[in-house]
Amino acid sequence: MRARILASLLTALGMAAAAAVSAAPAQAAPTCYVSYRLVGSWPAAGTNPAGFHGEFILTTDPGVKTKGWRVEVHFRAGVELNSNWNSVVVLDAAPVYVFGNASWNFEIQPGGTTKFGMFGKKTANNISNHPYSAVCAPLF
Repeated sequence: MRARILASLLTALGMAAAAAVSAAPAQAAPTCYVSYRLVGSWPAAGTNPAGFHGEFILTTDPGVKTKGWRVEVHFRAGVELNSNWNSVVVLDAAPVYVFGNASWNFEIQPGGTTKFGMFGKKTANNISNHPYSAVCAPLF
Protein backbone atom coordinates (compact mmCIF):
# COMPACT_ATOMS: atom_id res chain seq x y z
CA MET A 1 0.00 0.00 0.00
CA ARG A 2 2.78 2.45 0.94
CA ALA A 3 4.62 1.71 -2.28
CA ARG A 4 1.46 2.39 -4.29
CA ILE A 5 0.85 5.71 -2.47
CA LEU A 6 4.49 6.72 -3.00
CA ALA A 7 4.34 5.78 -6.68
CA SER A 8 1.13 7.81 -7.12
CA LEU A 9 2.63 10.84 -5.37
CA LEU A 10 5.84 10.70 -7.38
CA THR A 11 3.85 10.32 -10.61
CA ALA A 12 1.79 13.37 -9.68
CA LEU A 13 4.94 15.34 -8.82
CA GLY A 14 6.46 14.34 -12.14
CA MET A 15 3.37 15.42 -14.06
CA ALA A 16 3.29 18.74 -12.19
CA ALA A 17 6.95 19.33 -13.01
CA ALA A 18 6.39 18.33 -16.65
CA ALA A 19 3.39 20.66 -16.88
CA ALA A 20 5.40 23.52 -15.40
CA VAL A 21 8.23 22.94 -17.87
CA SER A 22 5.89 22.66 -20.86
CA ALA A 23 3.99 25.80 -19.77
CA ALA A 24 7.20 27.81 -19.86
CA PRO A 25 9.25 26.42 -22.76
CA ALA A 26 11.67 29.37 -22.80
CA GLN A 27 12.88 28.55 -19.27
CA ALA A 28 15.68 26.02 -18.79
CA ALA A 29 14.85 22.76 -17.05
CA PRO A 30 14.27 23.54 -13.37
CA THR A 31 16.90 22.20 -11.02
CA CYS A 32 17.40 22.10 -7.30
CA TYR A 33 19.80 20.18 -5.11
CA VAL A 34 19.54 18.88 -1.57
CA SER A 35 22.33 18.12 0.87
CA TYR A 36 22.16 16.61 4.33
CA ARG A 37 24.07 17.45 7.49
CA LEU A 38 24.03 15.36 10.66
CA VAL A 39 23.80 17.87 13.50
CA GLY A 40 23.96 15.33 16.32
CA SER A 41 23.15 11.78 17.39
CA TRP A 42 22.82 9.77 20.59
CA PRO A 43 22.77 6.06 21.50
CA ALA A 44 19.86 4.16 22.99
CA ALA A 45 19.67 4.50 26.78
CA GLY A 46 17.30 2.42 28.87
CA THR A 47 13.88 2.56 27.23
CA ASN A 48 14.81 5.59 25.07
CA PRO A 49 15.73 4.69 21.47
CA ALA A 50 18.82 5.87 19.63
CA GLY A 51 18.21 9.09 17.76
CA PHE A 52 19.61 11.88 15.65
CA HIS A 53 19.10 15.48 14.51
CA GLY A 54 19.51 16.12 10.79
CA GLU A 55 19.30 19.18 8.56
CA PHE A 56 18.54 19.38 4.83
CA ILE A 57 19.74 22.31 2.71
CA LEU A 58 18.03 23.00 -0.64
CA THR A 59 19.75 25.09 -3.31
CA THR A 60 18.43 26.18 -6.70
CA ASP A 61 20.40 26.87 -9.85
CA PRO A 62 20.92 30.51 -10.83
CA GLY A 63 17.92 31.59 -12.89
CA VAL A 64 15.56 29.13 -11.16
CA LYS A 65 12.94 30.53 -8.76
CA THR A 66 10.59 28.09 -7.04
CA LYS A 67 6.97 28.49 -5.96
CA GLY A 68 7.27 25.43 -3.76
CA TRP A 69 9.38 22.32 -3.31
CA ARG A 70 9.32 18.66 -2.33
CA VAL A 71 12.16 16.49 -1.05
CA GLU A 72 11.92 12.71 -1.12
CA VAL A 73 14.18 11.09 1.49
CA HIS A 74 15.06 7.40 1.87
CA PHE A 75 16.52 6.21 5.17
CA ARG A 76 17.48 2.64 6.08
CA ALA A 77 14.79 0.41 7.61
CA GLY A 78 14.47 1.11 11.33
CA VAL A 79 14.55 4.91 11.07
CA GLU A 80 11.42 6.84 12.01
CA LEU A 81 10.63 10.55 11.96
CA ASN A 82 9.92 12.08 15.39
CA SER A 83 9.48 15.72 14.38
CA ASN A 84 10.38 18.22 11.68
CA TRP A 85 10.50 21.97 11.20
CA ASN A 86 10.46 24.46 8.30
CA SER A 87 8.60 21.80 6.28
CA VAL A 88 5.44 19.73 6.18
CA VAL A 89 5.35 15.95 5.88
CA VAL A 90 3.64 15.12 2.60
CA LEU A 91 4.25 11.36 2.91
CA ASP A 92 5.19 9.32 5.98
CA ALA A 93 5.95 5.79 4.79
CA ALA A 94 8.85 5.06 7.16
CA PRO A 95 11.68 4.83 6.26
CA VAL A 96 10.66 6.87 3.18
CA TYR A 97 9.45 10.43 3.68
CA VAL A 98 8.43 13.28 1.38
CA PHE A 99 8.80 16.74 2.87
CA GLY A 100 7.23 19.83 1.35
CA ASN A 101 7.66 23.54 1.85
CA ALA A 102 6.04 25.37 4.73
CA SER A 103 3.88 28.40 3.99
CA TRP A 104 6.77 30.78 4.76
CA ASN A 105 9.60 29.12 2.78
CA PHE A 106 7.92 28.02 -0.46
CA GLU A 107 9.86 30.46 -2.59
CA ILE A 108 13.56 29.94 -3.18
CA GLN A 109 15.20 32.77 -5.10
CA PRO A 110 17.51 31.96 -8.05
CA GLY A 111 20.72 30.49 -6.67
CA GLY A 112 19.21 30.68 -3.19
CA THR A 113 18.85 28.21 -0.36
CA THR A 114 16.42 27.17 2.34
CA LYS A 115 16.76 24.67 5.17
CA PHE A 116 14.56 22.28 7.08
CA GLY A 117 15.32 19.80 9.81
CA MET A 118 14.16 16.70 11.60
CA PHE A 119 14.62 14.57 14.67
CA GLY A 120 14.58 10.84 14.06
CA LYS A 121 14.71 7.69 16.14
CA LYS A 122 16.31 4.37 15.30
CA THR A 123 15.42 0.83 16.33
CA ALA A 124 19.14 -0.01 16.72
CA ASN A 125 22.37 1.93 17.34
CA ASN A 126 24.04 0.52 14.19
CA ILE A 127 21.51 1.98 11.72
CA SER A 128 22.88 4.93 9.74
CA ASN A 129 21.82 8.48 10.66
CA HIS A 130 22.24 9.50 7.01
CA PRO A 131 19.68 9.01 4.25
CA TYR A 132 20.94 6.92 1.35
CA SER A 133 18.89 9.01 -1.06
CA ALA A 134 17.48 12.56 -1.01
CA VAL A 135 16.03 14.18 -4.13
CA CYS A 136 14.69 17.72 -4.52
CA ALA A 137 11.82 18.63 -6.85
CA PRO A 138 11.04 22.32 -7.37
CA LEU A 139 7.44 23.39 -7.98
CA PHE A 140 6.48 26.30 -10.23
